[in-house]
Amino acid sequence: VQMSQTMFYLATYFVYVLNTFIVFWYGHRLFKYKKDAKTAFLVCLIINTILWFLMVTFRSFPVNLLSTVILFAVMLFAVLKCDWKLAIFNSILLTAIMDICEYIVMFIVSAFFGIALNAADKDLILFVEETFASKFIYFTFLAMLSSFSRKRNAKDGWISSILLTILPATTFIVSLILRYQHVKYVTDAKTD
Repeated sequence: VQMSQTMFYLATYFVYVLNTFIVFWYGHRLFKYKKDAKTAFLVCLIINTILWFLMVTFRSFPVNLLSTVILFAVMLFAVLKCDWKLAIFNSILLTAIMDICEYIVMFIVSAFFGIALNAADKDLILFVEETFASKFIYFTFLAMLSSFSRKRNAKDGWISSILLTILPATTFIVSLILRYQHVKYVTDAKTD
């Protein structure tokens, strides 16, 4: 189904709402709320709506990436009992894992069906399928990660902190490299 501009905006807003549930659930698993759950969810929804608006307005990867990292950190710090360093750490982690999951699905679909990497931008059915697949992988990975994080003791020491910092940093760098390669070189290409 060919996707019009309006359909694209509505479909991407749905993705941002879905992302609200995932990020809200992840934060709930690791931290306590500053207020109540309803207020926390409303703040998460508002921030994800702002992210959607920025994406629709600018249609720019750097703006989208930077605003996602900043607003996820603001969201986590505003609604959960975590300090700003943990909010930034988890924001970078959430953004990087989300990007990696989207690219994994994009590359698999492109290779399996022999279609352009950005074909989902023009086809509603493909967009929905890729979205659900990437969000399922994202949710599954965050579920495993949050289970691991909840079992860890906060007093594990500085070596654990360094090792845990390497994960989002590495994931973030890989995500940036894949995104740069996609935007710069393979926008209409197919993977073989």
